[in-house]
Amino acid sequence: MRTQSEYESILDAEADSALSRPVGTRRDVQAAGAEARRRVVRKRDELVREISQLWKDGFKNLKEENDSMQRGLRAAHQSTDIGIAERLADMFAGVQK
Repeated sequence: MRTQSEYESILDAEADSALSRPVGTRRDVQAAGAEARRRVVRKRDELVREISQLWKDGFKNLKEENDSMQRGLRAAHQSTDIGIAERLADMFAGVQK
């Protein structure tokens, strides 16, 4: 899991790549700034998709684990219930003698 500082490094690298080209006019500076912002937004959107996919994958794994645990609990409950029924049958048989 990445930290805020790691994300800042990634986004700063994107901005630096656009801002490192030579500029000679105000228009060049504005174009470099606009390009830096576009790249940062594009990278941010990419990272948002990555985070969402990690969440979905993690949720999928958690759901599979939960479903497995629920099935195990259901099977254990049924087994225990059958055991109770068998013991009660034995107890009834002992009482009726």
